[in-house]
Amino acid sequence: MKAAIAGLLAGAVCAGLIACASSPMQQAPATSPHTGPMPGDSHEQIVQWMTDIDRAKTDQAAVPASAATSCGPGCEAVADAVHTNDNTCSPPPTQTCTDVCKLGTTICDTKDKICNLAGQMHGDQWAADKCTDATASCTSAHEKCCSCH
Repeated sequence: MKAAIAGLLAGAVCAGLIACASSPMQQAPATSPHTGPMPGDSHEQIVQWMTDIDRAKTDQAAVPASAATSCGPGCEAVADAVHTNDNTCSPPPTQTCTDVCKLGTTICDTKDKICNLAGQMHGDQWAADKCTDATASCTSAHEKCCSCH
């Protein structure tokens, strides 16, 4: 009889431990304060696009200004690489300017992605600030393209 009671008591203790271990009170809260990009979320995508912009800005700055050779046959027209319908922007069709303008287009296209996503994230000041930063980068890249000689 004592063995049966001891067995029941041991079983009850085990059941109690299992119940406590799986209790929601023992688990981490399902929501935690958002302190930065989380995997798979919109913030993470914006961070990746901002990294792409930074890389393109670095590449654009690295284009040697003294390498102003004319584009050969089949070279893409520089005007096609400019991201805007700015009729006052007409850099010469040199390889240097083509490279600078292509990088500028990449920066501005990425800015469009960031700002479109940020626009869907109503009330998210962090995303709005990234759109503002990306817009400034696009403006600067466009100016570099247009001032290319």
